Amino acid sequence: MVKLNKSIIRALNLLEIIVRDGPSSLSHLSTCANLPKPTVFRMCKTMLASSWLSQQSLNGSYVIGTGFPAPRKRGDIIDKLIMAAMPIINELSQHTKIAIDLAGPIGKGHTKIIFSTRNFLLHNIYAEVINFHLSPIRSALGSVYLAMLNDVNIEDILNGLEKILPASELPSLANSQEIIGNIRKNGYGIREDQYWAHMVDYGAQPNAVAIAIVKNKRPIGAMSLVWDSEQATIKQVVDKHLKDLQKASFKISEAMP
Repeated sequence: MVKLNKSIIRALNLLEIIVRDGPSSLSHLSTCANLPKPTVFRMCKTMLASSWLSQQSLNGSYVIGTGFPAPRKRGDIIDKLIMAAMPIINELSQHTKIAIDLAGPIGKGHTKIIFSTRNFLLHNIYAEVINFHLSPIRSALGSVYLAMLNDVNIEDILNGLEKILPASELPSLANSQEIIGNIRKNGYGIREDQYWAHMVDYGAQPNAVAIAIVKNKRPIGAMSLVWDSEQATIKQVVDKHLKDLQKASFKISEAMP
């Protein structure tokens, strides 16, 4: 009987976790793979050297690298969006000194966070947000993505949401047309006051300003500036950084195949 190489099996398991869960911290990989952090660190360092993995510059999370032969399905919009957006978002986050979240579509008008530059020590906001499913009405990212869909799709989505949303979200759903109208008028979306605050156990209450990433007149994702609400008002961030956010969104769209 052929003896299997345990190190290779462990490395493949780490890759599977990153493909499944998206950008992953050392702690997350260690927990999911049931391996000590020093072991995971050495294996990731080896895969970084061959570009099978790359590492986000601000929060240190591991993502599939450009040297990996087959990251998921080549046609997967999430993979392509992450690869196109990551260098642009990292550069903008470093320039503005503000965290940035990237959301990708998961069907029926819904989105989830697929990439983020959040770092608690730098930004003082909750950082473990990858794969968080966003409210299509109450979140900045979800609402701005929804607003950029065509009106027929929006009506179908809103009708479906009424049947599945928890009671706590129904008042916001009743105001959805006003929310969508404001986003289309202003060119950006903001999160509903206090949205998310009850879902995290550390960090300051954040504010967010989001815009859609549009390709061929259709939204393919959304990105937001996210910051400690005590440090700046929404107006201050919009006045100072909205144009930079819009330019980054255009660059990402252009970089998408």
